[in-house]
Amino acid sequence: MSRLTITDLETFKGTKTWECERSHGLKAIGSFHLKGVNQDFILYPLDEWEQKHYADIQKKDSERLFRYETHTTKIGGFFPMIKVNVESGLVYFQEDIYDEDMTFQKISEKPQWIDLNKIAI
Repeated sequence: MSRLTITDLETFKGTKTWECERSHGLKAIGSFHLKGVNQDFILYPLDEWEQKHYADIQKKDSERLFRYETHTTKIGGFFPMIKVNVESGLVYFQEDIYDEDMTFQKISEKPQWIDLNKIAI
């Protein structure tokens, strides 16, 4: 299991590294780090249209969909989706970011740590 932290920003005294991140008009709601990767993955909520459009994607009760961004995806102009299990802290990347069926990898990645805003769960 990953080191999973759920943060209530209303009562948290301090600032999270992801708290000031913004992209595509959205405010970041978390981040995670994979071993061997030299950058953090910043998590963003889906916008209202995406929430409705992707509501039927197969996922467990404890899984949530997010957009993520790294320095590399930002430079490339990509804003891919990721599935996060908010109980175990495991993450599932998209099989193909160009696939409209939105399928995710069957094998999860285990971040060294994952930190989410309480509103994300």
